[in-house]
Amino acid sequence: MYLGIDIGTSELKSQLIDQTGTIIASSHVPLLVKRPYANWAEQSPQA
Repeated sequence: MYLGIDIGTSELKSQLIDQTGTIIASSHVPLLVKRPYANWAEQSPQA
């Protein structure tokens, strides 16, 4: 089994893949990006 995790700027994604390359499970969770000013982007480390 293989577990892939991608932590991007707008979403956290994961997949569980078996030895033959078949996807067993996948999931994603959006991350909150605050844009308080023009050309700014902030994220909470706790999120």
